[in-house]
Amino acid sequence: MEAAEWKANSVVKQVDHSLFNLQLRSDGIVQMNTGEEAYFGIKDAKEYLTALEEITGGIPHLILKVPGEHAMVDSDARSFMAEPEALKFSIAEAVIVKNMAQRIIGNFYIKFDKPDKPVRLFDSIEEAEKWLLSLN
Repeated sequence: MEAAEWKANSVVKQVDHSLFNLQLRSDGIVQMNTGEEAYFGIKDAKEYLTALEEITGGIPHLILKVPGEHAMVDSDARSFMAEPEALKFSIAEAVIVKNMAQRIIGNFYIKFDKPDKPVRLFDSIEEAEKWLLSLN
C-alpha cells in the first residue's frame, strides 16, 4: 500500500467491544470489524449503537461493516438495526458479505426490514469504499 493511500485510511479513533471494533478513519468512514464467529443479538446491536454514537460524536457518518467469515445476526437485532433510531448515526451503510448465508440475511434486511438509509452489499472492501465515498 502506498503511503498516501495508507494515510487516507488511517484510524483516527477506535472503540473496542468484545464482538466488534469500530474505527473512525481519516476519510470519514466508520468501519466496523467483527470476530470470525461473532453472533449479534439485540443486546449487542444496542451496544453497537452506543459505541457508534461515541465514535461519531452523534454526527451521521458513512458506515462500512466488515463481518467475520461466519458472523451472523439474529432476527431481533436485524429488525432493530433497520429502525430510524438505530440509523440516526448513519448516512449510508456498505456491508461486506463473505458467504451465501450473509448475502441472504443482508438481502432480507434490505428488502423486508427496509432500512430508511441506503444500504448495499458488496463482495470487496474496495467496491464498498468507492460507493460510500461517492455519496459525499
